[in-house]
Amino acid sequence: LVRTQGKRPHTFVETLLSLAAQDCADFEVLVLCHDVDAPERARIEETIGEFHPAFAGRVRVVEVCGGGRSHPLNVGAAEAAGRYLAVLDDDDVALGNWVGELRGLAEGHPGMVVRIGVAEQWVKELPGAWDGEAGYEPVDRPRCPYPMHFDLLEHLGENQTPPSGFAVPRSLVTDLGQGWDESLPVYEDWDLLLRAASMCGVADAPVVGALYRRWRVGESSKTAHADHEWQAARASVISKLDRAPYLLGR
Repeated sequence: LVRTQGKRPHTFVETLLSLAAQDCADFEVLVLCHDVDAPERARIEETIGEFHPAFAGRVRVVEVCGGGRSHPLNVGAAEAAGRYLAVLDDDDVALGNWVGELRGLAEGHPGMVVRIGVAEQWVKELPGAWDGEAGYEPVDRPRCPYPMHFDLLEHLGENQTPPSGFAVPRSLVTDLGQGWDESLPVYEDWDLLLRAASMCGVADAPVVGALYRRWRVGESSKTAHADHEWQAARASVISKLDRAPYLLGR
């Protein structure tokens, strides 16, 4: 599931390039155009059409109107055909092993949440850098600050898995109703991971499969939402944990 608002065409094409270069082709891509206007929608479809048909034929564009950050993901889950759901935002990069590692874990541990390592890199936006269009440049080298193995108790206090680091069974969302909480303006990935891990357990592998970009200069979820929204969302996630029985695997 690739959600986009059409605001970063320069990173969107890199996200697609990274998916086209996967060493495993057994996946589909749903580009979730969230409140994207007609010119940007046309641009997105034009970008997809520039890829080889072997990849472009596995990409579907889904128009999503209204709602917050979680809404496109729930719409995508309902549209998807695969057994597992993974999220790659339009400014992230999947390394060549991303799909293959997640798929291998899912085959060996069916029905469980599957998780791999993620690197992160800080970048900054450069207006007008590419023929008058916005570009970006790295401001730091890639690092691996997130633990390679999943520890549920450590995740209760702080999220330690970016959205691109895990995949959940689609049936958990479509059949059991455990989708992304649309009342949360942020932390929707952390909330889903905690619920899914408790219900399904987690199988992980100590390999890095994706690059998570963080914007030091430029619009991001950190700049789009005020501090009080982050604090309220965090409190909501913790409150939800307090109200429900929690299952800890052996």
